[in-house]
Amino acid sequence: MIWRQAGKPSGELSVRLPGQVLHAVLQQWELTETPHSSQPPHYCHGRFDAITMDQNNTVLVFRGSFFWTVSPTGAVSKAGPLQQRWPELPTAIEAAAFSPLDSKLYFFKGRRMWRYSGSHLDSGFPRITVESNFPRHPDCAFFYAPLGHMILFKGLRYFVLNLRTLHAEPYYPRRLTDWTGVPQGTNGALTRPDGRLYLFREQRFWRFDPLKVRVTKEGLWAKDLSWAGCNNSPQSNTIL
Repeated sequence: MIWRQAGKPSGELSVRLPGQVLHAVLQQWELTETPHSSQPPHYCHGRFDAITMDQNNTVLVFRGSFFWTVSPTGAVSKAGPLQQRWPELPTAIEAAAFSPLDSKLYFFKGRRMWRYSGSHLDSGFPRITVESNFPRHPDCAFFYAPLGHMILFKGLRYFVLNLRTLHAEPYYPRRLTDWTGVPQGTNGALTRPDGRLYLFREQRFWRFDPLKVRVTKEGLWAKDLSWAGCNNSPQSNTIL
């Protein structure tokens, strides 16, 4: 099927898959988000690509080529362009994680990994993850304090990334069954200030207690987790 690409002169046609057209429409829809709208941000209406939390306890939510921030007080930013905040990233990512060890933000997509100090890409990045014995297209990534390393989930297995060597720890990957109650295919994860880990898959979340080493609660994140920014009207026009 031939679709006319938005913004192209009438004499130019390009072949686009229906999914690509939908993605372009979603991008335009998110850009029209009004900062004073009483409606929740658009990521609340479906799934997101990745989620993490920085050193200031600000939640970062990623969807397509945009991101949102939710402050500790619940102030939700308007959608901001991903590549404007973190230059040299691709137009969308598959996983993101903040490390308190080095105060850096890590992004993953395909077989590459990016590391940022603030909004500046670190020298030597992006790196090829398979060269460090990590999988392509990870489901999610997060820093796990009990191990002092970063964890990557992929299918039925998980990998442990040593942030000092940037290589996989020995004896990994292991089976996801080590994480009692955690489902396969999670698309995001973060640790809250109380130390409990939250994992997400589409509209659902699972709360994992590192002390009990099992899932202790699950539900609908947009409805049940106030810090996700979906129960509050946007209160800030500024990308934090």
